[in-house]
Amino acid sequence: MIAEVELKITLQLDHDAPITDDKMKLAAKQAVTNALKREEDMGFAHDLANDVSIGVADVEITSINTGCVRCGSDLDADCTCVDCTCPFSDHDQNCPAGWQGHPEHKSGPCNCKGKP
Repeated sequence: MIAEVELKITLQLDHDAPITDDKMKLAAKQAVTNALKREEDMGFAHDLANDVSIGVADVEITSINTGCVRCGSDLDADCTCVDCTCPFSDHDQNCPAGWQGHPEHKSGPCNCKGKP
């Protein structure tokens, strides 16, 4: 018996500059393929481990957010928030320091190359 099972995996790609749909799809496919290959090399812990082959069949972009991850405002050319009251106006969109003071997101030290 051969059966195909379709899985839906959601990846969030945080990128500081605009990126094409094709590059996003390729990055997502490579990330999942690399993760699956790593786990396959380490051995799967399930009853069908020896009978399963895994690969990425297709990648679909479900949404693209071009606004600030915290407040939704526009981003400037440096991908920082244009709203000066938003912490992400001083930090890149993927910097944990931009979430400082937000109760639902974990913040952390700044990782965006020399910004405060």
